[in-house]
Amino acid sequence: MNRPLDDNELKIYANARDSHEDEKKKEISHGSRRVDFNYDDIFVYMGGRVPRHLRAHITRAIVDQSISVVDEYAFYNCTRLRSLECHEGVDRIRKRAFMNCTGLRVAKLIGVKFIEMEAFELCTRMLDIEFGGDLRTIGRRAFSNCNSVRRLRLTSTSVVSIEKLAFENCGRLVDVALPEGIDTVRGQAFSGCINLRRITIPLKTGMFSPDCDRYRYMRSVFDGVSVYQLLSLLAESLNLCPT
Repeated sequence: MNRPLDDNELKIYANARDSHEDEKKKEISHGSRRVDFNYDDIFVYMGGRVPRHLRAHITRAIVDQSISVVDEYAFYNCTRLRSLECHEGVDRIRKRAFMNCTGLRVAKLIGVKFIEMEAFELCTRMLDIEFGGDLRTIGRRAFSNCNSVRRLRLTSTSVVSIEKLAFENCGRLVDVALPEGIDTVRGQAFSGCINLRRITIPLKTGMFSPDCDRYRYMRSVFDGVSVYQLLSLLAESLNLCPT
C-alpha cells in the first residue's frame, strides 16, 4: 500500500506536473533581476529597459512591488502595449519611459509623484489616465501628442507645476480641471488643444508666469485655441499674472 505524499513531495510532484507549462515561458534578463515572461500573461516590470525582442509582444504591464522608479526608455516603442498599472509605491516615471507606445489606452498612475519629460509623448490612443493624489509635477511634453485624451481631471491631485508643452497637441481634449494647489503652468502647456470647451482653474496671482505680459502669455499657454474660445474660457483669468 502506497503511503501519502508529504508536503515537500507534493511540491516536487506539482513542479514536475507543470514543467511542460514552463516550457512556453521565456526567462529573460531584466535589469539586475530575472523574470518569467509568458506571451499570454501580464508583463511584470522589474526595472531597467524592456528587451527589444519583447517590445512588439507586450500588451499589459504592471510594475513590480519592489520597483519605485520606471526607468527612462523602459517601454519605449512598445507599440502593442494597451494598459499600464503602477502600484502606490511608484513615485517617478523617468523621461521617455513610454514614449511612442501608440497602442497604450489606459494608464493607472495612482502613486506617481513626478512624471518626467516626454514620458508618454506620442501615446496617440491614450483614452484614460488615472492620476493619484500625490502627483506633484508633470514634465515638459510629458503627454504631448496624446491626441485621444478627452478629459484631464487633476483636482484631486497635489500638482504644483505643469511644464512647458506638457499637453501640446492633445487635439481631442475638451475638459481640463486643475487643482487648487497648482502654482505654475508653463508656456504652451496646452498649445494645439483646439477642441477645449471647459477649463477649471484656481484664481491665483502669478500662476501662469513670474514676469509676463498677461494676455500674450495666456495666449502662449493655450496657443492654437481661438481668441474667442480662449476669452470665453479664461475671461476671469486674464488678471492672474502680476503687473
